[in-house]
Amino acid sequence: MTPEADALWAASRDLRAGRVPGVLGPLAGSAADSLLDEEPRRALGVGRPAMPVRAAAHTVLRLRAATGRVRRRIRGTHRPAGMSMVQ
Repeated sequence: MTPEADALWAASRDLRAGRVPGVLGPLAGSAADSLLDEEPRRALGVGRPAMPVRAAAHTVLRLRAATGRVRRRIRGTHRPAGMSMVQ
């Protein structure tokens, strides 16, 4: 691993941690690690996160995707904002 790769991943982890509220912030780094595939993880020198962290990250992403689909159905926004229907 190069110092540049280390600096890049540290900055990425800090960026993700800053977006997570409150006490969950420190866990955001481990969650970010769990989003990497095996080869980028090896290239960046990142260890594989524990199974509970990987499972939690997977569950959060699935829930976020599901709630987005439900919101779009409720609001009826199946097209980009600002586009009008052509009649």
